[in-house]
Amino acid sequence: MATRLHRIVTRLRKHPASMAARRFQAVPLREGSDFGIEFRGADLRRKCMTAELRASLRAAMLSHGLVVVRQQRRLQLGDQMAALGDDSWDCELKRLRQTQLSSRLEAEALAVDRGLQWHADGILSSQHLPVTSIQCSAAWQQSGQIQIASCQKLYDALPVSMKSEVSKAMVRYSKWATVPGAQRRMQPHGLCLADTVPDPRPSDAVYEHPLVRWVVDADGKYRKGLFAVPAFLYSVRFVGGALLDAKASRKWIAQVLSAAGLDSDSDAPGSVHYSHRWRSGDFLFWDNRCVLHRNIAPFSWTGMRLHHILELPGASRSEGPAAATELQAAVDTAIQQRRES
Repeated sequence: MATRLHRIVTRLRKHPASMAARRFQAVPLREGSDFGIEFRGADLRRKCMTAELRASLRAAMLSHGLVVVRQQRRLQLGDQMAALGDDSWDCELKRLRQTQLSSRLEAEALAVDRGLQWHADGILSSQHLPVTSIQCSAAWQQSGQIQIASCQKLYDALPVSMKSEVSKAMVRYSKWATVPGAQRRMQPHGLCLADTVPDPRPSDAVYEHPLVRWVVDADGKYRKGLFAVPAFLYSVRFVGGALLDAKASRKWIAQVLSAAGLDSDSDAPGSVHYSHRWRSGDFLFWDNRCVLHRNIAPFSWTGMRLHHILELPGASRSEGPAAATELQAAVDTAIQQRRES
């Protein structure tokens, strides 16, 4: 008996992945909600990673936006990369941005870098949005939280009459809004810049995308999501219609996000966002194409944040109905001009 037990222990030490593959299970973060998945019993260390676990993590992120794995205290940088499919260390490390999160705010200006307002990482870049992962290495009492909102739930919560209007809107962002202090100058509800913030200059617009965006899930289905970052908003224009000025754009976007429930404090299963209180060993990652997030003080925790540049299904086509309408109109015009000539 002792000899047989010794052989089993030896085999598991040589092949720990075989034991990890049998133990993990994926469950909803909140009962009755399809936003967010928690993996229980999973060990994300590289030596324990299996193809089944990695595929399950990826599919969960694509279909549910957010993945939470607890008790990952021994997770290293390479383990985080491997968990999300970054197997080639030397190549992928150059494509990641690594940021240490401080446990204290030594100056008020640091609040800008802590993401206190609703935002998505990489929003001011015209390239594909990254997948963000955060590992909490240490947390103290009242460690603070992170709130993550589902863009799909935001869209689903809109009144039917408003869905038609938002599907025609394009939002543009301002690089000016990245000036230190701009993010803190928000109205109390956090959905609109304060009235004291001046209008951006025309040269400050850097990026435009549809307010309603399409994202492809793990099953190849297109999902609609309401995607806007009010702290960086430059203006709103409607396909085939009006172009709103800065103040009118801010007000309109705030009304839309409020109607969707982004300003709600409720964290019930039916709410549009999920609040996570940090504990040592927590590991979270999400798809920035379909979620917004913000940090909640206090900041009595430390951790590591990575931005993963991954090839995701439908990433090159994650636009929306407004862009599709505009493109079709341009095609129709070109065809008509060719016929007339």
